[in-house]
Amino acid sequence: MSRGDPVVIGVDVGTSNIKAIAHDARGRDRAHATRENVTHVANGGRAEQNPDAVLTSVFECIVDVARQLKEIDCPVAGLCLSTAMHTLIGLGSSGRPVTESIIWADNRAAAQARKLKLESDEKAIYTRTGTPVHPMSPFAKLLWFRQEDQATFDAAVRWVSIKEYLLEGLTGAAAVDHSIASATGLFDVHSLRWDEESLELVGLREDQLSKLVEPSTVFSLRPDVAARLELDRGARVVVGASDGALGNLGLNVLSTDAVACSIGTSGAVRTTVDGPVTDERCRLFCYVMGQGRYIVGGATSSGGLALKWLLDRLFYDLKATAEATGSDAFDLLDGLAAAAPVGNDGVIFLPYLAGERAPFWNPDVTGGFYGLTVKHGREHMVRAVFEGVIYHLSRVVSALEETVGGTVEFRATGGFARSSLWPQLMADVFQRRIVIPRRREAVCWGASLLGFGALGELDPFVPGSHAEVAERTFEPIEANVHTYQQGMSRFAELYDQLDFDA
Repeated sequence: MSRGDPVVIGVDVGTSNIKAIAHDARGRDRAHATRENVTHVANGGRAEQNPDAVLTSVFECIVDVARQLKEIDCPVAGLCLSTAMHTLIGLGSSGRPVTESIIWADNRAAAQARKLKLESDEKAIYTRTGTPVHPMSPFAKLLWFRQEDQATFDAAVRWVSIKEYLLEGLTGAAAVDHSIASATGLFDVHSLRWDEESLELVGLREDQLSKLVEPSTVFSLRPDVAARLELDRGARVVVGASDGALGNLGLNVLSTDAVACSIGTSGAVRTTVDGPVTDERCRLFCYVMGQGRYIVGGATSSGGLALKWLLDRLFYDLKATAEATGSDAFDLLDGLAAAAPVGNDGVIFLPYLAGERAPFWNPDVTGGFYGLTVKHGREHMVRAVFEGVIYHLSRVVSALEETVGGTVEFRATGGFARSSLWPQLMADVFQRRIVIPRRREAVCWGASLLGFGALGELDPFVPGSHAEVAERTFEPIEANVHTYQQGMSRFAELYDQLDFDA
C-alpha cells in the first residue's frame, strides 16, 4: 500500500474541549480526536483547569490521531499548537505548577481591574498592549496574586500560559509565541517585546516570563515524548498561535473584507489587519496573528454559556428528553425558539450571566429578561436568549466597523452554525451576508495551515489560497431587518437605563 500525503496535526486546546485533527496540505481531514476540558468553578469568581490534566488530554488526543494515521499509512510532518488566550499558571522553582491554569472566565481580579481603570492611564495601557483592562487578562490576575495571595506570588519563579506549559512538556522549550503573549496585557504589540511599564505595575521581571518567538518557530519533540505519542523521534512542533488568530487563518479571513464570527461557550468577532490598530474608546482587542498581521475584534462572555444556563436552570426537562431520546438538547432549544415570531413579541434578554467583555469590558454587568407578560411562553424565553446574544454581538460589530471600516461578509463557525435560526438572525441583525463554511473546525485547520507554512510546504497567508467552500449562505431579509432594528434600539436602551457602570 502506498503511503498517504504527509499531514500536520492541528491541536486546539479550547475552554470546553481539546481537539486534534490531522490535515494534509489539500485540507483533507485524515484523522481526529477530542477530549473534554473540565473547568472548576469556585466562589470569588474563580474558574480554573488542572494543567497536568490538560497536558494528559492533549497527549491522549495526539496518540489517538497517530494510531489512526498509521492505519492509513499517512506520515506526520509535524504538530502545530493552538490554545485559548488569557490563561495564567505560576511555576515554582522545580518547574511544577504552584497554581491551577486560571482561564479567561476567572473574575477574581475584578477589583484590581476597576482600580486600574480609576488610578492608571487605562487608554495608555490598552494602546501599548492591545489588551483592554479587564479581569480576564493575566495582567489583572497577576495584580490579584500580588495583592491578595503574596505567598503564591513569591513562590512562582515563572508565569506562563497553558500554551507554554504544553510546549515545554512536548519539547522542553521555554518559549511563547507573539500571538499568545499579545493577549496578556504585558506585551507591546508595536515593538513585539514585553512591555516594561506593565511589568513594573505587576512587579515582575522579564526573566520571569518566557522567551518571545514567532508563531512559525519550530522545535523538536523530546525523544521520550515522541515515543509516548507514538511519533517519529525528533518530530517537529510548530509553536502556533492563539485560537482566535488561527480561526481567522482557517477561515481565510486575511483582510477587512471579511469577519470571522464564532459562538461557542463565549462568542467573538474578528477581522485581520496589516498592523496594530486600537480603538479610541478601548472597546476592541488587538492581538498578533503572525507574519505582520494582527486580529482586531471583540470577545463576549455570553454565547453558548447562556444556552447552557437555560438548559441547566430552567429547561432541564428538555435536557432530560434529549438524554432519553439520544437527541441534541441545543437542537430542541433551537426548535422551541423558532416557534416564537421575529422580534419575539417584545421580550428581550440581556445575556450578561458572567459579566461582559467587549465592548464594555465590565465584569459587574448582570443579565435578565425584560418585557415578559402572561401572554408569553417558553418559546419566547428561549428566543430572547438567541436574540440577546446576537444583539450584543452586533454592538461589537458596530465598534469593529467604526474602527476598521465596513465588511462584505461574515464567516461563521461554532456549534450554532448547524442551526438555520442563528445564522439568519445574525444576517438580519448585522445586515450582512453570513457564510457557513463547509469546514467546521476552522481553528484546527488554521493550525495545520500555519504548520505547513512553517515547515516550508505552502504559504498560508496568501488571500484566497485556501478559500473555504460555503455550505450555506444567509442574506438579510428586509422585513426582518426593520423589526430587529427596533429590538436592537430597545436592547441598547435597557443597558443604558440600568446604569451598570455606576
